[in-house]
Amino acid sequence: MHPGDYMIAGQRPNHFKWLRQYVLDRVKEPHPLHQVPDRLREAFLRMDHDISACGLETLNSDNEVVEHVNLENLAASLSGAVVSLAYVNDCDLYVAGTGDTSGFIASVDEEGQWSTKTLVNHHTHANPAEMKRILSQHPESEAGTVVVGERLLGQLFPLRAFGDCQYKWPVEKLKAILRHHQLMHLFPYHCYTPPYLTAEPEIIHHRLQAHNKFMLLSSDGLFDFLTEDSASKLVIEHMGGRRALQPFTPNSGVTLGELNVRLKKRMIAQAKKPDDANVSTHVIRHALGRTDIGLDMGKLSRALSASVEEARYQRDDMTVQVIFFDSDYLRMFSPMEPTVGSAKPQ
Repeated sequence: MHPGDYMIAGQRPNHFKWLRQYVLDRVKEPHPLHQVPDRLREAFLRMDHDISACGLETLNSDNEVVEHVNLENLAASLSGAVVSLAYVNDCDLYVAGTGDTSGFIASVDEEGQWSTKTLVNHHTHANPAEMKRILSQHPESEAGTVVVGERLLGQLFPLRAFGDCQYKWPVEKLKAILRHHQLMHLFPYHCYTPPYLTAEPEIIHHRLQAHNKFMLLSSDGLFDFLTEDSASKLVIEHMGGRRALQPFTPNSGVTLGELNVRLKKRMIAQAKKPDDANVSTHVIRHALGRTDIGLDMGKLSRALSASVEEARYQRDDMTVQVIFFDSDYLRMFSPMEPTVGSAKPQ
C-alpha cells in the first residue's frame, strides 16, 4: 500500500489474504501477450469473487449467520463500484471497462484536426447489446422486471459492477444475512433468479499510432457535464497553455517573420495559461465551473463546498486520468499511419 492510502482496519486482513492467494494461484503460470484480454477478465472476476466472499463468510453451511460478524466486510460486499482500466505494452493498448465509466483516445491528423474515439462502452439500459445480454440470462417471465425504469431491478443504473452483492447472491443466502442484520429493505424487488449483476469487463484492443496523442479515462460523473469533444478540447487547451510556460528559445537561422509568427502564437497561448499544473484537475475544474462565457469561480466554489448530502443530488463523484503518449516512441514501432481506426472489442 502507498503510505497515503486509506483502508478500514477490519478489511486489511482480508485484502492481504485474498491478494496472497491470488499471487499463489498465478505465480506458476505464463503470461504471454496474446492472453492479455483473458488475464484482465480473470483479474476483474477474481477481485469481485473476493469481495463477495468477504460478505458470505458471515454464513455457515446451514445459511445461519455466525457470531462475531465483521460488518465492515459485509458493508463492502453490499457496496458497489464501476471500473475502467488501461494496460499498455509498447503499441498495444487494452482498455477494460465494467459499468458506466467512460474513456476515449484523442488523435490529430497532418492538418492539425483533432478527433476522438470511444474506448469504453457503457453498460446501461441505453446499450442494446447489454440489454440483450442481460435479458438472455433470465427467464422470459422476467423480461418486464429485470430492467425497470432504466435501472436493474428498478434500482441500479449500471448493469455491470464490482460488489453490490445483493444483486448476485443466492436468494436464501441474501435473505439470511439481511434478516439477521435487519436490513431486509435492501432486498431487491423482483429478485428471483440471481445473479443479475456481473463484474465481467468488456475489453477493447487498440493499436497505438504516432497520431494518437492522449487517452482520458473517467468515472461517469464527468460526462454528466462534458462531452468527449469538450473534454478533449480542455486537455488540448491545457497542453498549449503548458507549452507557453516553458522558456522561449528561438532556433538558429530563424527569420524575423518566422519569429514574429511564433511570438504571436505564444501570446495567444499565454492567454490560455492554465491555473492547474495537473491536467485532470483542469478538466474537473471546468466541468464543475464552466458557463457559456467561461469559467465561473462562484459556480465552482458552490459545487465543491456542497455537503455530502447535497452533492449526491447534484453530481456523481469524478475521477479523471489523462495519459499522454510519446509520438516518437510510437513511430518507431508503428511507422505506417492507418487510414481507419483500429479499436475493437476482444
